[in-house]
Amino acid sequence: MFLIALTGYIFSVLYNLGYTELDGEEPRRALISIEMLNSGNFIVPTLYGWEYYNKPPLYNWILSAFMYITQSTKELVVRLPSLVFLLIWGFFHFIFTKKFFSTSIALLSAVFLITGGELYFYGLQNGGEMDIFYAFIVYLQVISLFYFFEKKNWLLLFVFSYLFCAIGFLTKAFPSVLFQGLTLLSLVLYARSFRILWKWQHLVGILVFLALMASYFYAYNLYSSPQHFLVNLLNESIRKTPLSEESGNFWENIVNYPVRMFTGLLPWSLIPFLLFLNKPKPSFWSNPLLRFSILFILCNIWVYWFFGVVKLRYSYMFYPFMTLFFAVIFVHYRRFINTNKLLKYLGFAFILFLIATLIIPFYFRFEIAPFILVVLFLAFFIYKFFKTQTDRIWLFAAVIIIVRFAYASLYMPIMDENRKSTKYRIPLKQAATFANNDTLRFYAKPDTLPLSVDLKFVTIGKEYALVPPEIFKQVPYYYYQATGKLVLMDSVIKNDRLYFSYLPFLSNTSSVNELFRFYDSRMQSDFILFKGNKNSQRQVKTIIKKN
Repeated sequence: MFLIALTGYIFSVLYNLGYTELDGEEPRRALISIEMLNSGNFIVPTLYGWEYYNKPPLYNWILSAFMYITQSTKELVVRLPSLVFLLIWGFFHFIFTKKFFSTSIALLSAVFLITGGELYFYGLQNGGEMDIFYAFIVYLQVISLFYFFEKKNWLLLFVFSYLFCAIGFLTKAFPSVLFQGLTLLSLVLYARSFRILWKWQHLVGILVFLALMASYFYAYNLYSSPQHFLVNLLNESIRKTPLSEESGNFWENIVNYPVRMFTGLLPWSLIPFLLFLNKPKPSFWSNPLLRFSILFILCNIWVYWFFGVVKLRYSYMFYPFMTLFFAVIFVHYRRFINTNKLLKYLGFAFILFLIATLIIPFYFRFEIAPFILVVLFLAFFIYKFFKTQTDRIWLFAAVIIIVRFAYASLYMPIMDENRKSTKYRIPLKQAATFANNDTLRFYAKPDTLPLSVDLKFVTIGKEYALVPPEIFKQVPYYYYQATGKLVLMDSVIKNDRLYFSYLPFLSNTSSVNELFRFYDSRMQSDFILFKGNKNSQRQVKTIIKKN
């Protein structure tokens, strides 16, 4: 039964996983990984052939490995690592939790984690982003502190936690250091002693972290300045904190964040409402893992709740600790009330909702085969749901898998078809035809990137670097998909070369030999494919300069 459920889960995600175009940060991650494969340089991330300063390269190494193994750079391959790591994460969470709770609670917590609405629907559909992998690494960082503390193995506690901190740093930089510091604080509160911080093994852990960082940045130094890279990584992290003008609004975050967290964990976030029943309450503080989980959440979540940018993907690492509480609550109340009866009522509402939503595709064009399959599976589980008297929670989880398949097979095509923003696959194929599948360059004046620590009241450092201006990365990605040719950036128009640009970037040039154009609604400007000529040349110095 487990293998059937796992197969259904994987199929529900893989079906149409490559249907929608890459979006958000996905094409950026894909392009950097493709450039690494083409250049053979896995140390210095590049975009359009220019140095990319905003993120370390580790997740790009993973994407590059998937692309190399599959010999494909398609959307499905770009999103596949997130599915793999979420399943591994669920497995690790089950194995780890089972050491402190019953198999039932451990399995429920793992299932709640991988079927929660945010991760299962949004996170995996936008799997080209690094957040699921990064959250998994932070999770390993956190549980290694707790697990080896319980074993009183101080050397492994610090070595493994700082090892995962280093992996996290090479994925998303300084947030991992903050997680390490705040989680050590939660461990101090858990142990009721600061002494654990002064053990010699702590120094060994720090040295492990520094050795890994030094090894990478020494290699980076062979190609470029690691100082510029590190300063910008620090600045990228500060922008999401109260030290920066770009941090979220305090009062809006106080309200929005818990609401978003609640909706992101649906339907399992409804389980804590059982606490309002007039029944004996579970004791959370008496269990060591629950007690540590409370302290970990309290010591870390305030950064995202009060001051951060409200994006749930930044908070995925808290999910397994929350789903553990959901599982404990559910199993506890199952002893006192007929939770199957409760699930039956929830099931009625759930099924009515499904029947209503399944009617919607009749008003749109959709594939009939997946629709029939969804209806048949749903009919079977409805029958089983109301016939079964025990463990109805597992059938409830199975229905969520059916809903995910319905979402992928029926609604995703409808939503994509009705999307008003620019779709890039077709126009970039047309552009490739007009360009005879030749190498294409992006022409623009470089932007100036401050290589400084930008605090709210003061800026430390006055160096700058020239970097490509921001455009939607779907353009170079889908040109690569159409031609197999990387798009590089030029700040000088050279004779007989093929270029693309947008009207704002061409405002200071003479007329160009236009070959093709389309309106990019996201850029709110015309994409223009043109051929360079002597009349449109323009020189821009591309150097790192000091103010």
